[in-house]
Amino acid sequence: GASLLTQLTIVIRPNEAFMVEKIANDVSNKLFPLPKGFGDFVGIEDHIKAIKSILCLESKEARIMVGIWGQSGIGKSTIGRALYSQLSIQFHHRAFVTYKSTSGSDVSGMKLSWEKELLSEILGQKDIKIEHFGVVEQRLKHKKVLILLDDVDNLEFLKTLVGKAEWFGSGSRIIVITQDRQLLKAHEIDLVYEVKLPSQGLALQMISQYAFGKDSPPDDFKALAFEVAELAGSLPLGLSVLGSSLKGRDKDEWVKMMPRLRNDSDDKIEETLRVCYDRLNKKNRELFKCIACFFNGFKVSNVKELLEDDVGLTMLAEKSLIRITPDGDIEMHNLLEKLGREIDRAKSKGNPGKRQFLTNFEDIQEVLTEKTGTVTLLGIRLPPTEFLTTRLSLIDEESFKGMRNLQYLKIGQFSDRHADQKLVRNLSENLSEICQKIFHYWSDGDLPQSLVYLPLKLRLLEWNFCPLKSLPSTFKAEYLVKLIMKCSKLEKLWEGTLPLGSLKQMNLSGSKYLKEIPDLSLAINLERLDLAGCESLVTLPSSIQNAIKLRKLYCSGLLLIDLKSLEGMRNLQYLTVDWSSMEGTQGIVYFPRKLKWLKWYGCPLKSLPNNFKAEYLVELRMENSDLEKMWDGTQPLGSLKQMNLSGSRYLKEIPDLSLAINLERLDLAKCESLVTLPSSIQNAIKLIYLDMSDCKKLESFPTDLNLESLAYLDLTGCPNLRNFPAINMGDPYVLEERNGIVVDDCFWNKNLPGLDYLDCLMRCMPCDIRPEYLTSLNVSGCKLEKLWEGIQSLGSLERMDLSECENLTEIPDLSKATQLEFLILNNCKSLVTLPSTIGNLQSLICLYMKRCTRLEVLPTDVNLSFLLILDLSGCSSLRTFPLISTNIGCLYLENTAIEEVPCCIENFTRLTELLMYCCQRLKNISPNIFRLTRLKLADFTDCRGVIKALSDATVVATMEDHVSCVPLSENIEYTCQRFWDESYHEEDFDTDWGIDREYFSFRNCFKLDSDARELILRSCFKPVALSGGEIPKYFTYRAYGDSLPVILPQSSLSQNFLRFKACVVVEPLSKGKGFYPSLTVNVGFNGKQYQKSFFEDTDLQFCKTDHLFFCSFKFESEMTFNDVEFKFCCSNRIKECGVRLLYVYQETEYNQPTTRSKKRMRMTSGTSEEDINLPYGQIVADTGLAALNTELSLGQGEASSSTSLEWEALCVDDYMITREQDEQIHFWITWDRP
Repeated sequence: GASLLTQLTIVIRPNEAFMVEKIANDVSNKLFPLPKGFGDFVGIEDHIKAIKSILCLESKEARIMVGIWGQSGIGKSTIGRALYSQLSIQFHHRAFVTYKSTSGSDVSGMKLSWEKELLSEILGQKDIKIEHFGVVEQRLKHKKVLILLDDVDNLEFLKTLVGKAEWFGSGSRIIVITQDRQLLKAHEIDLVYEVKLPSQGLALQMISQYAFGKDSPPDDFKALAFEVAELAGSLPLGLSVLGSSLKGRDKDEWVKMMPRLRNDSDDKIEETLRVCYDRLNKKNRELFKCIACFFNGFKVSNVKELLEDDVGLTMLAEKSLIRITPDGDIEMHNLLEKLGREIDRAKSKGNPGKRQFLTNFEDIQEVLTEKTGTVTLLGIRLPPTEFLTTRLSLIDEESFKGMRNLQYLKIGQFSDRHADQKLVRNLSENLSEICQKIFHYWSDGDLPQSLVYLPLKLRLLEWNFCPLKSLPSTFKAEYLVKLIMKCSKLEKLWEGTLPLGSLKQMNLSGSKYLKEIPDLSLAINLERLDLAGCESLVTLPSSIQNAIKLRKLYCSGLLLIDLKSLEGMRNLQYLTVDWSSMEGTQGIVYFPRKLKWLKWYGCPLKSLPNNFKAEYLVELRMENSDLEKMWDGTQPLGSLKQMNLSGSRYLKEIPDLSLAINLERLDLAKCESLVTLPSSIQNAIKLIYLDMSDCKKLESFPTDLNLESLAYLDLTGCPNLRNFPAINMGDPYVLEERNGIVVDDCFWNKNLPGLDYLDCLMRCMPCDIRPEYLTSLNVSGCKLEKLWEGIQSLGSLERMDLSECENLTEIPDLSKATQLEFLILNNCKSLVTLPSTIGNLQSLICLYMKRCTRLEVLPTDVNLSFLLILDLSGCSSLRTFPLISTNIGCLYLENTAIEEVPCCIENFTRLTELLMYCCQRLKNISPNIFRLTRLKLADFTDCRGVIKALSDATVVATMEDHVSCVPLSENIEYTCQRFWDESYHEEDFDTDWGIDREYFSFRNCFKLDSDARELILRSCFKPVALSGGEIPKYFTYRAYGDSLPVILPQSSLSQNFLRFKACVVVEPLSKGKGFYPSLTVNVGFNGKQYQKSFFEDTDLQFCKTDHLFFCSFKFESEMTFNDVEFKFCCSNRIKECGVRLLYVYQETEYNQPTTRSKKRMRMTSGTSEEDINLPYGQIVADTGLAALNTELSLGQGEASSSTSLEWEALCVDDYMITREQDEQIHFWITWDRP
């Protein structure tokens, strides 16, 4: 075999290279599989595959050095060993050497020792002698070697053993595993594989392997396993240690161990990670602790300013002890964070006041209340969850005395890391709302109004929602770098002038009581000032001109601003001014030239000053301004990317955009005085978005525009625009050639993905258009009679809006619009039908045809696979039920002329909503609607025809068929609970249940006969609304009025859940009644209150006479009570209410189910006594546990004389029907015209 292989020559053609590489990899994996012992390391194959691709093993000549880099405990060494084991067979000379740090001054002896170790292993000679440097290069220069150096932390180690790749023979591979990225850079190793943390899914798989020996945890362990993976921070070392410690333990043991895992560090993990910390120098150790105990999650720029350290952060990142995200945040792994905090805590476990940092709420509480803070303390960071849930009585006037060296104080942070950025952009009323919620939670009595002392060395003071009216008079801000007191109760900060030379940021946003800000004469390094939402602030001090380094100024909500003060802010880059009254606006002689972002809502200026320069401007937002023009002449707008002037109703012209070559977004919506665009807009070749909607006076576009990047154009609401915009796109390479076709001054840009165009006066679109790139077409409100002739290439079209096109008689052939998802044809009043080619729209999700009053029929030979919403409401000529798709989820047919809901409705298995109110011609409704198990809402309100019950066994489903549509569990209790849970979710048991929008409504259907009403009640397991004025007699407990108490039978207390069905009689709405948003059931028992809302108030207002509302609900049973009180509330007067108890009991040997009823449950309910006329509020009580009259006796006025009737009840929510009745009764509902 070997001799045969030596004679084999393979010629690789270029197009076969990929196949050969695949075959080679497959052969390599077969010959060199993953060694035993590494298979349990989940995901290791992917790591090895990635590293092997970097090693380029197929190259026989190259000498390649590769680094494997990652944080401690992430599995670098494990990956390295597995890789080494797999590759070893390919190298005769190989060595795996782990670096071990040594102490001593004999550097030469240490290097010789390293060389001896490497050569001994690689050459297999234990007694090799090394007497001088360079022996590695001499002995291995012509040998193909595999060398893996693990845990390298010393550059000299690399220089001594693998100084250069040329030291070794062709095909050699050197792999260096390290935690220090800088070490690899210094040794010029450019090929680096970074080992990253596994995903959540892989982490869960790892913890499962270690704890259970399989890829996923048992179902009842999933939540616990997920939390353990989170506690380990997905770090493989942590997953291995924690998972192994839990192996073989039952669930109770897991639960008992969780508090320790949450709070304490594992010794083995800490020992491994501690090595990384111990290798740092003293200064970097302190920096590591600062980040672990306080600054984890901060912006790196903020940490550099507060700690005055730049180099140290870079070193920690290179050593994988921290990570700096692309957004500039510092991230430290939670196990490293726990290590740093444990190191700090170890200094003084008994006295937290002697530590450097406090982050634990209990420790902070002890120090502040007992006044045990010391000079050692550097930082206090009150956790956000405790801040938002704890009244701050622990802080009093003298809480911070004794903490002379405290530098960082952070109280009440927002938990979302990016919340600060979002907050800046909110209007003042939003900030005020947040403040009010917090201040309402904390009563004034719990909050200190002032402080006697704040540490003088504070560099960071962040106290959001601060209750103080001012800072203590003794406070000196000499060292203060950041002052952040958002949403505070401050009225002022301090008196006089303080030395603010270190201050870089002041954020008082949302402090609605703030009346003045202090003298900023000495704040020469202030870079950011945020006063958004400071409603009581009257003006900015003139001293702000001294803040010559100010880059960001946010002033929304200010009452008066003297803009002359801007003259001194020559470095200002971001300016936000929202709805403020201006002083001196007409006399502005200077505007900061370095502005990058100008956001001026409601600007009162008629134009910007003549000396305004926009060469650095990236974003200009001046919505709802009084501008008539921006400026005169041409501005250097090369940096401008966004311009938003929407709502500037006096704007008559926009500026020359000749130099705005990078403009991407231009929003001119509602610029009602704008007549035209300048021809210079053609230079905005990168323009993607152009919105000119509701520009009422816009008459024309410039001709021959060259907008090759335009993706969205909105011209809706432009009634005076008479020519279609001639947007010519030139070929960027051959400018003489045209890519577009102009027909009658109407151009269609082939590459325009989105087009909105309203009130166009064209009667037909260009006949030669080729919109193959069009993704969105909006020509709503046009005078079009048709769009185009023939078939168009619409393969990219996803959305088409032709609404309000009242003259449109037909829609075009859409057979090639295979990607169309939304088709909107509302108010196309001349449209009679849809073409059969609509059957090609197999991606269509939504079809809206509201108020197409001449529409008579829809195609029936199509079944659109993905159609979810069909809205035909108001199509008053539509007589047949739409059979365009059986996949519809929401079907809206209100105010149509449909005469019948056919029996084939049972095929609409995905239907969840069916609205057919005010269908005056409706005659028949098939009871097959009750077969639709997903149907949540069916509304036939005001369908006032006469209903007759007809027997028709061929079309009406029996209840058994109905139930067979739903898979049932063999377990009776589980089955019962499942059906209740599907109808009434677990949130039903919360103290504030939500409104249940699941019901069947037959409001104002006055002529329902008794058989039809009976069918509705027995077949529907949702809440039901019916006309009527009397509670059915099978309701065990009844009372006049809106409340009644219920004494539960003793036998019911053994049930896990109590299930009730309720009915109320509601009068029509009368004046003077209080408003309730819904019909609500309040259930009180054992001192607890529960609520459940079933019908919205608007559902009740349409009732013309007394109506019955039925609903079902459940809550968890308790053995400690036997009485329940029900109260019903709504805007209408409730005349009468009734409640019936349902519960499940297990089968016994005397009542085993038959084969046919095997998946049934048994339910019983107490019966009422005779119907007695009672005074208002009086109830009928049970005399004992007896069976109720079956629901099929509804309306017959007879009560069962049986005291202990049992029957087999089908599991359809709480409805019960006997088998005999199930087999005998079939109904067809008939509606006659009024």
